[in-house]
Amino acid sequence: MSNSFNISVKPEIAAAVVKIDENKAVIDNIHDTDLPAVKSVVDSNDTIISNIHDTDLPAVDTKLTTLDTVCDNIRNIDVPTIQTDIGNLNNLSVAAIPTTILIASDTPIILNTDEVSTVETVYTKVIEIQVYFASTIRVYFGLKTATAGQTAAGRIYVDGAFVGSPRSSVIEAYTYWSEDIALTIDQLLQLYLKTGNASYAAYAKDFQVRGAPQPFGINMAV
Repeated sequence: MSNSFNISVKPEIAAAVVKIDENKAVIDNIHDTDLPAVKSVVDSNDTIISNIHDTDLPAVDTKLTTLDTVCDNIRNIDVPTIQTDIGNLNNLSVAAIPTTILIASDTPIILNTDEVSTVETVYTKVIEIQVYFASTIRVYFGLKTATAGQTAAGRIYVDGAFVGSPRSSVIEAYTYWSEDIALTIDQLLQLYLKTGNASYAAYAKDFQVRGAPQPFGINMAV
């Protein structure tokens, strides 16, 4: 008895062939394009890695070696030198270091060329300078009266207390005086003026602090 069914598989086979052709095209594209691109990236990375290995790492190693040498020099040379210097400072004789930084001389170190005046009949502060270091200085200033025959008087003060000799003038031209004054650290050097007659002013000018650095040596304690 013959088979009466006529089953055709041609459409399915044709569809499978089309799918195979599509897959082949994708595979060919991967083979022809993607794989060469991946290979190019791998080759590029290989070049970078080779440069790191051949160039960068040796350079880093050289820098580390240099740094290690510097650290050794600090540990073996600089630190002992600093320790020696600190030891020398600890052995300084305090008595060898002067407490006076300036000594009196005729060299001006602070100059005030302003003319100041007062008509007060009691000593009145007209100039004030702060001195931050212990010194023996020479104070210099000029004094005159507004009218000949009238008395103008001036005197040096330190921190509001008089220390200098009183100076006076009865002439209209400036007369100049100087006087050596001892100061301790951080004191106020002041010039006070007064007149003998409130109708006639007393004037001062060219107030100067004069001095020179104190020469000294340092003795090392044995």
